[in-house]
Amino acid sequence: MIHRIKECIHCGVQYSYQASGHCYYREENDEHYCRECKRAINEALAKIPVKFDYRFVSTNEISKEQMLGFIKEKELKLIKQQEEGAKDNNLFTGLMVRRVYPSLHNLQTGESSHEESAEYNGTEYYMSWWDSRPDDYKIRKKVRWDILNNCIANK
Repeated sequence: MIHRIKECIHCGVQYSYQASGHCYYREENDEHYCRECKRAINEALAKIPVKFDYRFVSTNEISKEQMLGFIKEKELKLIKQQEEGAKDNNLFTGLMVRRVYPSLHNLQTGESSHEESAEYNGTEYYMSWWDSRPDDYKIRKKVRWDILNNCIANK
């Protein structure tokens, strides 16, 4: 558990900020505001409804082959980044970082589902499929969602 003494950027009071450990995720534990100021911010924001969010919706804008190509391109870029980091002896440049998606596993058949994402023209796409049914796949894209009207938001 890491605690740091911070100064509130609003009222200037010094306070203890818990950076990690049990209960660090409390609503009033904030890196920039003391508990009193953070509580006031939370109460003020609670009165304003959230109007937009991001969601993944089904799409047929890109094919399975295009999506697999984007995934392969992303993996090759990561490998190249790792090789360049190894040449420079730079641990952080050579660090291979990738998003891990939770998959499902069928205990009866022993097969697993697969989840992958890739970005194309500034849009994030997500594809999921099962080992035994590679032609039965779903491609979704990340969109800005209008919560009040329950639809994709106008850009």
